Amino acid sequence: MRLSTIIRNLSKNLDFCLCNISSTIENLSEAIDNEIIKYQIELINKIARDYNLNKDELYQKYIKNKNIKNTDIDENYDNICNQILERIDIGSTEYYFEKKDHGKVYTKDGKTVGEYKDGTIIFIAK
Repeated sequence: MRLSTIIRNLSKNLDFCLCNISSTIENLSEAIDNEIIKYQIELINKIARDYNLNKDELYQKYIKNKNIKNTDIDENYDNICNQILERIDIGSTEYYFEKKDHGKVYTKDGKTVGEYKDGTIIFIAK
């Protein structure tokens, strides 16, 4: 095999690897952004609920993410949950969970109510 062919093949392989790395970085960045937004929304909701404050005002005042600033918080929370968490309906109640061992199970309000373990949801006794 000639040297020019080897170099051309190496160049193609390098381009392919760089493309894969770039794609992976974009996916990770998006996942991290979604996690941050989810926790910001959960925090605002918890503060508003615990201190009887208007969550929309808190959100406008303290959250600086321009992508979701003018959208409804509850709607955005549902979108984030659907992207990051799995959803399951049990009876008439919606639950969201992290599909990994020792993943948390949440109600629609963001309260932790159980754990996902070995493919099963285990609810915490109250």
